[in-house]
Amino acid sequence: MARLRSVDGVVPPVLADGKRGCPGGGAGRSIDMDAVEFIRERNRMCKHFCWCAECPAHGVICGTIGEVNDAERLVQIVEEWSAAHPVKTRQSVFLEQWPEARVDKNGIPCICPANITENQRDEDGECANPMENCNECRREFWTQEVE
Repeated sequence: MARLRSVDGVVPPVLADGKRGCPGGGAGRSIDMDAVEFIRERNRMCKHFCWCAECPAHGVICGTIGEVNDAERLVQIVEEWSAAHPVKTRQSVFLEQWPEARVDKNGIPCICPANITENQRDEDGECANPMENCNECRREFWTQEVE
């Protein structure tokens, strides 16, 4: 997978303790986001702000990715914004309301999607996919992004 690299084309090394430094590249810092994740998060950040002037990347980028003035700074801004504004999923919204709900070892609610939504049920009101792997079905359902 393509990785974002610093200006000299090198991904900064992992620090001696095995952890990466602050996001954004440069001395003592690293760029942890891969290229695809960066573009997704940048697009999500752009959708979040109504006006460019409100965006923390205003002045570093304007309009399109082709007009980047300072790539390392832009990656740092997007990483920081992404960390401060995590993607909301069905699971995160549900667990905000019901923090004591039972979850499996992966943190996925132990609730069959058929108990939540009609489109997961057959004509008899039972699970529409009884032969599927329940854990995979629940993971797919609960980790879907919501607005």
